[in-house]
Formats: sequence, structure tokens, C-alpha cells
Amino acid sequence: AYESMMEAVNFPVADIIHTSSYALPIVHAEADFKSALRVGDAVDIHVTVKEVRRSSFILDYTLKDGEKKEVGSVRTVHVAILKDDKRSIPLPAELKEALMAQTE
Repeated sequence: AYESMMEAVNFPVADIIHTSSYALPIVHAEADFKSALRVGDAVDIHVTVKEVRRSSFILDYTLKDGEKKEVGSVRTVHVAILKDDKRSIPLPAELKEALMAQTE
């Protein structure tokens, strides 16, 4: 779901990993269980950009079963860092703009 969302805002994860000077690691994650799933159950995952900050962004994920019942939620916080020294940096302007356009 994360890779699809990043592709949709024209920042493919593979391109960031292989060709950029920065990375977007997850620095915090939390999840809430709401209902059980079984092996083979279909799961729909919807990603929402919750907040965009100077050097980080928050994504909310909603997980629904085949009957569209919410079964869980996840939140991740990503921070922009330089690959070479792992120092936090401001989000690249184009990425920040693309993410802000997706904020709900």
C-alpha cells in the first residue's frame, strides 16, 4: 500500500532507494487490532496522508476485510534523512508538495 501511494504521487520507492541522496525510514509505527482475519481472507488497505511536517510525514492505514468491515489500523511516521550520514533533512520540496496535496 505504501509503495502504491508513493507511486501515485510520482515518488516511486525504488527510485528513492536507488537514485536519491535521501531515504524515508519509518521512525515510529503503531497498530490497532479490531477484528480477526483468517489465512486467505482478502484485505483492502487504504493509505491516507495524515500530516506533513518539515522533515517528516505521518501515514494512516485502514485495513478492511472482504465485507468492508474495518479490521485494523496502522500509523507510520517517516523521516527524511541523508543516506550518507543518516542526518535528518527537510523533506524535498516536490515530495512535500505532493504529500500535502494528498492530505485529508
